[in-house]
Amino acid sequence: NSLYLRPFDGLTPAGSGSGRIRFIQSGTIGLQIQSSGVVIDGSPPSGSGTIIIQNYKEPVKFNQSSSYNSQIKNCTIRFAKVFLITIDSNAHDITIDNCILRGGGHWGHESGSIQIKQTPGCIVKNCDIAFSSHEGVEINGSNNCVVQNNYIHHGQCYGVNLAGGVSDRALIEGNFFENCGKYAEVNCHGAPHGGVQGSEATNPVVRRNRFVNCGIGLYWGAQGPLGGKIYNNTFYGNDGPGMRLETYQASDADKVGNMRFQNNLFVGNSAHASISIPQLCVQLHFTTGNFNGNVFAYNDFYSGAVSADIRAWHYNQTPPP
Repeated sequence: NSLYLRPFDGLTPAGSGSGRIRFIQSGTIGLQIQSSGVVIDGSPPSGSGTIIIQNYKEPVKFNQSSSYNSQIKNCTIRFAKVFLITIDSNAHDITIDNCILRGGGHWGHESGSIQIKQTPGCIVKNCDIAFSSHEGVEINGSNNCVVQNNYIHHGQCYGVNLAGGVSDRALIEGNFFENCGKYAEVNCHGAPHGGVQGSEATNPVVRRNRFVNCGIGLYWGAQGPLGGKIYNNTFYGNDGPGMRLETYQASDADKVGNMRFQNNLFVGNSAHASISIPQLCVQLHFTTGNFNGNVFAYNDFYSGAVSADIRAWHYNQTPPP
């Protein structure tokens, strides 16, 4: 039940350099992994080389409960109609390490670079993820997943999206989010997005990340999250607020609660010329209910667009753009 796929010096397929393996547009799926202990490693023992997977509907897919304790690393994966890497159907404990991901998702909503769906214990680390059509990493109904030390940039909607199904105990740590969901971007929703969006999550931890020049740095809203810890993050020069908490409807009451926001740095957010709002926004979109139990402590604010750095307001007041 194991496979180790790795290029080596002297392996020279037609049209490629020494030590390079290419999977290019020969079907719907480039690599489908349905076994445990699989290692796909694009770094050769010596010399230069990589595994390149591109131009598939789904270039890499882990999609069986038997797909566990597997990893893909040091690969270049680019150009997909849906997701560049899909992990679903109860596959679990999959690691994506030091990969270059480009151009994930041509189908707008529910497409992008990495989808982790109903698959606990997955790790995305040390990757360069760019030009995603919707999200860089989607965590959908998956518990105990980690997104760590990645550069996630120039995506049309979200860098990391906790949505689609409730995910528990996600860790988002040490990432650099840049130019995600800019106000000027045309995306499937026709609205600005940002670095991290948490609409369905419990007990998330978001720490030591940088959010720079995004539409919104960190957006918590809709059906969650609950019980999270947001600390030691830097929000700099984002078009909209560095952080925004919002609920849409009465059924969302008390679903953004018991969270702690501490030791975060906000500098020069709400920078877009068309807006004038605080760096941290809290908005209720219903007549009853509240954000019970949230704590904001020891956060620093500098060079905001307006004099107030934090604002809370009710659904019947004019919201920010």
